[in-house]
Amino acid sequence: MKGKVVSLNISPAKGTRKTPVETAVLKANFGMEGTEIALTFTGLI
Repeated sequence: MKGKVVSLNISPAKGTRKTPVETAVLKANFGMEGTEIALTFTGLI
């Protein structure tokens, strides 16, 4: 698989506006650290 990242955007909580960030930590089987969705997929919330 091949792709190109054009923008990284995060929001601190569900329902809030996402804002672009210059860097992010991506974890396998988790997602982008510090985002609501990553925690939802792992069952932490």
